Amino acid sequence: MTKRSDTEAEQVLLDRLPPRRRSWVLSCFLVVAVAAIMWALLKLTGQEALSWVLVVVTVAMVAGAMVFGLRADRRAEILDAFIESTWRRLGWKAPHRSMVKHTSWTGGWVGFPSKLQLRYASSIDDADPGFSAMVLENAERRFGQTYRVVPRSASLWRPKRAGHLMLAQRDQEDSTRDEWEDKTERFVHQLLGASAKVATTMKDGTPATIEVEHSMGAKVAPSGYRQRLERTIFAMVPGRWRAHWDLSAERVRFELRPDLPSMVPHEPQPLPDAVDTYGRYRNFTVAVGVDEDGRHVYWEPIINAHGLVTGGTGKGKALALSTNIPTPTGSARMGDLRVGSKVLGRDGRPCTVTAVFDVASPTLYRVTLSDGQQVIADGNHQWVVSRFHHRRIPANEKRKRSIATATAREEHSQWLLAIASQYEPDEFSTWAQLGSLVLPLGAWKDETALRSALKMVDIVGRKMPAHGGFQVVPTGAALRGLAARLQQMNENVRTLEIGEEVLSTEEMLAVGIRGQGGRAEFSIKTPTAWQLPEAELRIDPYVLGVWLGDGTCRKSIVTTSESDLPSLLQEFEGGGFVEHSRAAPTAPTTIEMGFVEASTGQSLHACLKQAGLQADGAKLDKRVPPEYLRSSREQRLAVLQGLMDADGGITEAGQCELTLCKSDLAADALELIRSLGIKATVKISPAQLTEADPDRPGEKRRRVTGNRHRIKFTTDIPVFRLARKSVRLPSSLRPTQTMLYIKDIEQLAREDAAYEPARCITVNSDDSTYLVEGSIPTHNTALLHTLTTALCRADFRVWILDGKRIEFLGFRDWPNVELVASRIEHQVRMLLAAHDEMERRYALIEEGKARLSDFEPLFVIIDEYATFKENATQWYSEVREKSDPTKPAVFARMANIARLGRKAAIHMVVGLQRPDVEFLGGEMRDNFGWRFSLGRLSPQGANMMWESYVIGVTLPTKTRGRGITLDARGEPVEALALYTPDPGEPLSDSQQEQIDALHPAKVTWPRKTFADPDPNLDDDDGESVPVYSDYAQLRLVSFETVQAQRSVQMVEEEAELIVSRAAAENQDEATAEVDDEDLFAEYGPVDEQRPSELQPGQLVLVDPDLDMWGVVSHEPEPDMTDSELLLIEYLDFETGEEGGISVALSERVQYRVPKEES
Repeated sequence: MTKRSDTEAEQVLLDRLPPRRRSWVLSCFLVVAVAAIMWALLKLTGQEALSWVLVVVTVAMVAGAMVFGLRADRRAEILDAFIESTWRRLGWKAPHRSMVKHTSWTGGWVGFPSKLQLRYASSIDDADPGFSAMVLENAERRFGQTYRVVPRSASLWRPKRAGHLMLAQRDQEDSTRDEWEDKTERFVHQLLGASAKVATTMKDGTPATIEVEHSMGAKVAPSGYRQRLERTIFAMVPGRWRAHWDLSAERVRFELRPDLPSMVPHEPQPLPDAVDTYGRYRNFTVAVGVDEDGRHVYWEPIINAHGLVTGGTGKGKALALSTNIPTPTGSARMGDLRVGSKVLGRDGRPCTVTAVFDVASPTLYRVTLSDGQQVIADGNHQWVVSRFHHRRIPANEKRKRSIATATAREEHSQWLLAIASQYEPDEFSTWAQLGSLVLPLGAWKDETALRSALKMVDIVGRKMPAHGGFQVVPTGAALRGLAARLQQMNENVRTLEIGEEVLSTEEMLAVGIRGQGGRAEFSIKTPTAWQLPEAELRIDPYVLGVWLGDGTCRKSIVTTSESDLPSLLQEFEGGGFVEHSRAAPTAPTTIEMGFVEASTGQSLHACLKQAGLQADGAKLDKRVPPEYLRSSREQRLAVLQGLMDADGGITEAGQCELTLCKSDLAADALELIRSLGIKATVKISPAQLTEADPDRPGEKRRRVTGNRHRIKFTTDIPVFRLARKSVRLPSSLRPTQTMLYIKDIEQLAREDAAYEPARCITVNSDDSTYLVEGSIPTHNTALLHTLTTALCRADFRVWILDGKRIEFLGFRDWPNVELVASRIEHQVRMLLAAHDEMERRYALIEEGKARLSDFEPLFVIIDEYATFKENATQWYSEVREKSDPTKPAVFARMANIARLGRKAAIHMVVGLQRPDVEFLGGEMRDNFGWRFSLGRLSPQGANMMWESYVIGVTLPTKTRGRGITLDARGEPVEALALYTPDPGEPLSDSQQEQIDALHPAKVTWPRKTFADPDPNLDDDDGESVPVYSDYAQLRLVSFETVQAQRSVQMVEEEAELIVSRAAAENQDEATAEVDDEDLFAEYGPVDEQRPSELQPGQLVLVDPDLDMWGVVSHEPEPDMTDSELLLIEYLDFETGEEGGISVALSERVQYRVPKEES
């Protein structure tokens, strides 16, 4: 043991340089000695003055020698430390000072060498880029500066058996460039081998291209391996990158993706020169977009027979014309909006209406939310909603554990990087040594797991004789590799955020708005606060809010309590108002004050008039002026703080309440609260006044004076300035407290008073959403019509399946669009007819009666396939007979067309909102050879579309029309889809010119439709009941013929409708009356008791005059506005609407008890 220790000690001594001699100490000694002799001689000769001059000079010389000597020592120490850490890399057997020379020092008193000359042994392969990289890295660590390798100089000393390396400090202008070059070179060497040659070009201080020559051979042939390399490299350099691999030449070029324009219009392309249709068909291509290099990308139907388009398709969905839309300057009706109008997005920022589309006879629904709001929307209107399983994510224990693991990985990664910086590049560790350092973290269970992790980042062990033949790895590189592996493992970790998806009104209705146990299935996230600019306001917003809550309308006297007086005076003074007078208090603990503006001396009353609150005579009108409702967030919050300090309350549980009797002011306050991103509900109930009863002296009575509006909300926003109230605000909210739940969706009959025409709009907000009514976010999409216009212009036959019925309204009379199927029975028949046409063509070819060139190509465009499939399945279950198959045959027919349609010149283009495994699994993906995915894909969707979990998952989210498609080589490329306006929407002049240019020159295929089924008499009652077999045989006839037949029937149908309505009204009147005994059959007789004794579930008489009863929904609780009153919350027994009444504690109420309780 002792011998081994002595050997180790000797080795340590061999690894270090011998100490330097401090020559400056001897110089100082000699100077002092000489000065002492000279001083003695001067004394002896009597030259006293010169002796003192000699002392001063001597002290200065010694001090200078000491200072410069100490600096030289420090520089020598720095240089020696560099030599001791570098000599092994230079190939020498022992360190020596002659192997490193410096020419000059710069950068401060001690500074650093600006140039270094290093000698290395002839055994070193100086062609290896890793050699110079290691030396540069060590120099940067030791001297704190970045260096670069400079070319050899003929004047440099060159030993016979040694090479040399010259390092120079980077110039400031080249520092960033060299740093990036070195960085890219290092990680390329790590990924593609140390022998790889790297050339980096820069743009604006960052890499623009990285060209690599490597010798990895077949190792990079698998696409998965290349994709992993690309992900790693792209994560280390800024910007969005792409790679071009030349496997045969063993080269790869990484380059920044070029910028695509925001929009490229679809322009008419030259048609192939051909005499007949078949010749044009064989050479026909459709330009669908522009790739990053400015080249058009095409669909060639003759090569790739069928196409698939995924992503947001369609146009804006309709809302009733009377729907209120918040705008940056106020509110506007949907019917008043035009292209260019400003509305608000879900992020609270103003956005612009880009298109308007009117729907004359929509299918409308009344959507009711949990806070009482109602929106009239059509069945296709799209909503950004969260499902029940989305809302369970924050409570998902597995997800929480996953996130906790990811957090631990990140901490371990940072620790590994910190430890790695302490190791030199030439320090190695065996697997056991590395395991003893890393395994205690718990991220890997054993050495095998460590080896597997490092293999994922291309670090493997190798045997080295210096380490006893054991496998070793570079310690620092291994630790950094393990840190990178932990970060890779965290790439796909999901968060606890509540997910969202876009669904239409009818899609939500089809799923069901109530789940198990009656829970709400769909919810809408409360939007963020409106982001509006600061406004110039006549009165401080807080002062206005206090007056709205506790001020008088005639003299603007403000009432407050003694305890709140100091805070109120301070806030008013900050708002520019000071106390002017005090009135005699009407209650022992209240104070009534008048205020004047400090700067002008005007009374608060006069200032309120100037703010636009003038009513009749001297009286003011209490409301929130429009400029305050559209002011900045801070200004709107100040108004609310004044209102809540003056008239609001908060329970110990943190629920805020604001009770107002003036309906206009309550509406303004509700809009103010919601504009701050706060979920709020309002309940309207009778406002009652307790007063002396004139008919019964000494007793009191309750008199209804109007309605009161109780606005309740919970928020962590500081809506109070008074400390006694703000202290009760919660520090955070539950996710459910920021959600609006969809309670009901009810279809409106055309006779309903709320039924009216509708309008849809598209906006340019980041996520294509805008706010309606009380800050409810909705969604809109855009439809791509390029394929339809290009095919029709080439005189091809086009059939369109309009999955949502209104997406292709503008193409119903477009030349050469022979058929647009919007009804489900027509959609099913259209696909069956396409299959029948394919079978007919195959039969003719088999019989030798025709060739492929004899047939006109038929293009079938299927939009919103998922909607069609769901509707077709439901419809088939209603019309099928017992002898029919259990599943509709139309889907098998579609699969048959996908397999065989090409040989019959029948092509399909299917539109999906998102990748579907039914179309993108196995055979179907191969049949749909041309594909275009619009928008960002999920990793699973990217794998289905492009067989890669990477392609398309990082597309910019704010660029419309951006997607992935195939180029001429069949490789996926980023492209911008060509823009074609919808001919059914109002168009600008430029859009109209574009549509005119795309309009076909002639009509080769006139419009057709399917005739209604022939009537079949049912054996039981003689009524006409078409079944599936009838619909499957519908005849394709001229559209004009059907229109003529329908016009004859319109008069008869109108007359029958009038008669049926009259009969229905008579029937309603006959059945409208309900016997009270039947209504209360499940309840006991009427009785009386005090309101405090009421229990939930019992009936209470709410209004004796109207005989209105309500079901008690909660236990009665004290009224926040009057301690002598008790609040009873109820559900109207007939309508189910929520309400509330306040009654005196001593008052007796009439009630009924459910029979099982009586």
